Amino acid sequence: MVRPAGAPQLNRKQEALLVELWRGGKHTTLDLAELFKVARSTVYRAIQRAGAPTDEQEPLPPPHAADRATWCYENRATYR
Repeated sequence: MVRPAGAPQLNRKQEALLVELWRGGKHTTLDLAELFKVARSTVYRAIQRAGAPTDEQEPLPPPHAADRATWCYENRATYR
């Protein structure tokens, strides 16, 4: 079945489950993208719609490339 352009890739239940799994801390955004057969950007948008991440959760990178270098530098200890 082909999804019409602009239609949501995940329904509300799928999006809620995705966010719940992510908040559980056992799945990365890449794991979830593969599990739900969507792009990682879709996973990030679903997480952002659910609210800001807490300290225990994986921080989200900024959307603009210019800010990404600063974000990577400031969060370097998190990913070592």
